[in-house]
Amino acid sequence: MRHLLTHSGGLQWWAPLYKDVQGKAAYLERIVAMDLAYEPGAKTVYSDLGIILLGDILERVSRTPFEELARRRVLEPSG
Repeated sequence: MRHLLTHSGGLQWWAPLYKDVQGKAAYLERIVAMDLAYEPGAKTVYSDLGIILLGDILERVSRTPFEELARRRVLEPSG
């Protein structure tokens, strides 16, 4: 979690997953099967793939869809 939050998780910054897979489950399966691009913690690289994983972790832990979490925790409080 710490490495994903600090953009140092070792994941590639991007991958053209849309060309090969469809659906959230397929995206997540493909991301977790990828080899790391670098040793976690070795450097900081913003990763779209890391953000996708963080969203899934939030949904699993809270048992709430990400859209609802964003609405309740970010959008509504900020007006």
